[in-house]
Amino acid sequence: MLDALTGKPVDSLGGRISYYAGKQPNKMAVQDSRHSLTYAELDKHSLACAAALSQWGITRGDRIICFAQKEVSLVAAIIGCLRMGVGYVPVDPKNPPGRLQHIAREIAPKAVILPEKMLAEAAGLDPEIRRIPLESISPFHAGPCHLTEDSISGHVWPDIDISDMAYCMYTSGSTGLPKGVVIEHRSMLAFFAAVNEFMNITEESVCMNTSPFYFDVSIVDTLLPLYCGASVYLYDEFMIPSLVLQYIARRRITHFAAVAPILSLLSEEPHFGKEDLSSLKRIMTGAEVLNVKSIQRWLQEVPALTVINGYGPTEATCVCLAHPITAANVNDHHLFPIGRPLTGINALLIDQAGEIIEAPGVSGELLVAGDQLMRGYWSNPEATKSRLVAIHGEVYYRTGDICQQDEQGLYHFIGRGDDEVKILGYRINLNEIRGALGEIPLVRDFILSIIHEEGRGKVLAAAIILKDGDLELGKLANVQRALKDKLLDYMVPRYLLLCTGFPKLPSGKTDAKRIARYIEEQIEHNKASLHLQSADWP
Repeated sequence: MLDALTGKPVDSLGGRISYYAGKQPNKMAVQDSRHSLTYAELDKHSLACAAALSQWGITRGDRIICFAQKEVSLVAAIIGCLRMGVGYVPVDPKNPPGRLQHIAREIAPKAVILPEKMLAEAAGLDPEIRRIPLESISPFHAGPCHLTEDSISGHVWPDIDISDMAYCMYTSGSTGLPKGVVIEHRSMLAFFAAVNEFMNITEESVCMNTSPFYFDVSIVDTLLPLYCGASVYLYDEFMIPSLVLQYIARRRITHFAAVAPILSLLSEEPHFGKEDLSSLKRIMTGAEVLNVKSIQRWLQEVPALTVINGYGPTEATCVCLAHPITAANVNDHHLFPIGRPLTGINALLIDQAGEIIEAPGVSGELLVAGDQLMRGYWSNPEATKSRLVAIHGEVYYRTGDICQQDEQGLYHFIGRGDDEVKILGYRINLNEIRGALGEIPLVRDFILSIIHEEGRGKVLAAAIILKDGDLELGKLANVQRALKDKLLDYMVPRYLLLCTGFPKLPSGKTDAKRIARYIEEQIEHNKASLHLQSADWP
């Protein structure tokens, strides 16, 4: 496979786009609710974006923050960054100002790409950082990023090395500050090859993106399909189950990825059995423990479907273990395993003493190694050193997840070994939320809980004692507003319980389990209220 632009062997996402632009120029590559680009258009526009970055003095090794709007223009801009060896750093457009400023100070970007209407959101950033309105580099608006074929072919393109940064994805950090996970081109390309042994995406596939671009599932459901020459629909409408199912049916979607709670919501929709979903071939899911009944419903509805339980942290490029679930094996397990390592990945378990566990059925921390591993955390050598360890001459990432391996060699997830949890597919370090709560002047003490709510699964809740010790529910609203100023929406506790004190264990420690149970009981009786109250512990 040769790059249609350079004539060199294809070894990059940009090279693949150029190859498909030559092979299938008029085929739809990516489409959102307003616009669409063919492979020829995506190729030309991503090259124009890359050339524009060069003209603005942005070169290989630099970084660009991207406000992760779900638009085809941004997909082209991301590919333009990758072509130039510029690392893209996707951020949630709803980031609180403090979080965005921290990321910008740490990553030191040359530019930030964002919609014109959000320019005010970047007001707190260093004025030396170039603001690039997304409209100015969009093929659907007049702007400087519209080069002729001659200017593109005459441009001198940098030689990208596989060790260059592809992207830096910020995740919740144990210090209360987010950590930037640096993924190189090498890791992304290794991931594409390995995961597609399970996904089997081809040029004939029709894929649906469900994830935001600041979430690493977007590597699976957007960039991987483009690497394989498939068509990608960006689902940018409301995540209403009936609408999603109609979308799949009408566009004859063959592949998509969705976190486990989304799959459950879709399967519980009354219209689930009424839409024609027979086009589906593969669904990648994971991020949380799968609901067995939900997966059974999917396979009953589409018997030829394969659901892939994918496991992997952002630090190992999205997915590093996988287990295919089909109608033939859906009833084989009480809980589905996370499977076997992908090609190029090594996995092992260690006990609390750091010794490798060889025997099946023994729980230990899961460690993974291979080309998909991150370079490290950006500008955070201490965090990198704590997570990347050398064993028998190979670098492994400590996942913090407690797992077991059965006699068939399948790995099973048992639970977390630290304070990181996943809520609706988002990985959250509870210390970041604790840090935010601790900074609120109104709050004297608090206990953070992970509880189960019917229909939602795991949700965050916090029991709070105010500084003045009173039970004024109006002050809880102030606490909630303060949290929303400091945290991303999915990190803000859904339920707040106002207390005068916390129940204690005989040891004198706070009875956190009792608090969690009480909140769950209160929710059952006060489902309309996000603010709960307790003066005395039952």
